[in-house]
Amino acid sequence: MTRQLASIKFFEKAIGWVAIIIVMLFLISFSTATSATPEAFHGSFSTVQNGQVQISIGRAGSSCPLYYRNHLCYRIPTEVVVARFLPPAKEVWKLDLYLGIFLSPSSTNIGLSLSVSDIHSSGSSLGTPNLRILGGCSTCSPSSQVIANASITAIAGTVTTFVPVSFNQVVHPDLQLHTTSYLSGFSVSGSTSVSLPMVVRCDHLSQLGHYPGCVIPAFIPEVDLSGLPTISKNIAQVQNRGSHLGQPGSGNPLYRNSGGADKAYNRQISCPKALKRPTGYECDEYPFASTTMGGGKAAPADRYVGWVPAAENHLQGGLLSTFFSTDRVFPAFTYGGRGDPFYVYV
Repeated sequence: MTRQLASIKFFEKAIGWVAIIIVMLFLISFSTATSATPEAFHGSFSTVQNGQVQISIGRAGSSCPLYYRNHLCYRIPTEVVVARFLPPAKEVWKLDLYLGIFLSPSSTNIGLSLSVSDIHSSGSSLGTPNLRILGGCSTCSPSSQVIANASITAIAGTVTTFVPVSFNQVVHPDLQLHTTSYLSGFSVSGSTSVSLPMVVRCDHLSQLGHYPGCVIPAFIPEVDLSGLPTISKNIAQVQNRGSHLGQPGSGNPLYRNSGGADKAYNRQISCPKALKRPTGYECDEYPFASTTMGGGKAAPADRYVGWVPAAENHLQGGLLSTFFSTDRVFPAFTYGGRGDPFYVYV
């Protein structure tokens, strides 16, 4: 009888060891302001599958030194709970996952990097869990790749995926992460797929040059015109009064218009061709003719028209054209419409 009871207890103990680990990753939704702290989707989730699984997702914030048009990195506080039935025990792992997104203005390659830090556990010692994380999107090639597959204490990895974009096409890749979590020695594992917010935009628009590229449109870029002595002085005078139109950090950016007829109309209003130019000088306006506030549409305190050296004015046009192309600042798609925002640094 004693041997039978011992066998039953041993059998109950053996079948009681079941572990489930699930990690849920949530990325942020982007603020359109450069100085704003991005916020994450947050909440809780629970389920039952051969045991109880508890997951809590903290609020994530930007933590990398660079948050720009083509580089974004987020710290994602994550909690992994390993549960055991018999005898009842639980171990809680807390860690910070870092997910980086790296883009190119001259190609549609998207790089994804993953690392982990600030790892600690509490509760019973049930073993070190493992994570296997895949990344990609349905419109990418390949659609899914393993970013990392290792112990929770040392997981890290990088992959590059490609987004096919046809000429004059705009694509928003539906970036996804698929995470499988397991504990060595146990057959039960948990997994989840997470679709990330629309944070990347790829295009091959003819107005932006010959090469396709990708950007993070939530970030408002700025063009540097500080090297143009006369023009930068004129723009600075406007930015330091009124609504500080176009000044970085003002929250009041300029917006591209559709170009073509929009741009020509604004230029004719501010700098009509019949206006006689001094020798070696050209008429210059701010806001630019290529923006929705050009052509005298801004309040008097938010605009200027004046004479500037012709060579400096030509250089300004080249800098703006290059900026629109390399930072992929969209024009408006319709006459009178509003394109991408940008700031002017002087």
